[in-house]
Amino acid sequence: MADWSNVNVESAELRRRKRTQRVKVEKKEKEQESKKKQFRLMMLSLTIFLFVIIGFSMMIYFKASASNQKTTVERMCGSFEGIIGKVELFKKDTGFYDKLDPNQKFAENDKLRTSDSAEVVAKFPDLSYVKLFGQTEIGLTGISLAESDNPEYSALNLKIDFQSGELVVCLPKGKGGMEINTPLGKLVLENLVRTMVKIDSIHASDDFKANHPIRIVVQSGALKFTDKLGIKDITLKNFQEVYIWDQQGQLRSSKQKEINPAAERF
Repeated sequence: MADWSNVNVESAELRRRKRTQRVKVEKKEKEQESKKKQFRLMMLSLTIFLFVIIGFSMMIYFKASASNQKTTVERMCGSFEGIIGKVELFKKDTGFYDKLDPNQKFAENDKLRTSDSAEVVAKFPDLSYVKLFGQTEIGLTGISLAESDNPEYSALNLKIDFQSGELVVCLPKGKGGMEINTPLGKLVLENLVRTMVKIDSIHASDDFKANHPIRIVVQSGALKFTDKLGIKDITLKNFQEVYIWDQQGQLRSSKQKEINPAAERF
């Protein structure tokens, strides 16, 4: 008869080895799965950390950009003071004139007008300003930062549209520039010295009987007036005045005349 006892022992030993081998394989698989989970968790944590860093950096960037934009906007707007009587401000976004609030800003494309006997001063960050007397209307058609070696120095280039009335403008020495468009032509102020100029169409009509005359008075500094066609130039300096008017489509002007500064209101 065959001896089956040895066979049974060998079979039991084989099963034990297989079971041990299977346990080792399962243990190794579990260890590998555990490592994979740890790696995935590490990558997830790293991704979240990177998203947080990127989000925080973007928040700081946009906050700084908004702050810089606000600072730039504030550097390119005028503020109001010396308000007397009825003064109205036109804002492009509203499309109509409304009573001026002293806290409002005078920005590009805004318009400003005064009623009888009213006054207002629009002062800009570079210390240039415009002063309106009664029955005056102007528009701020252009405003930009002038070139400067100092980034904190907010010199401005201003473009003013003068419709009618009595207007005084002041440009500090060496700061930016100012152009004033009138119905008859354009005034360009020099910034080599402090320049103060008055443009008057109200009293010019009383003093000088002509078609839509304007009177230009220079208290200090200098300016050049050029007609709309760029044909005629007039240069004015300290304590000089000139009358300019339209005569049948032709620009006419009086001779430059000395003035008494004490007799002028600025």
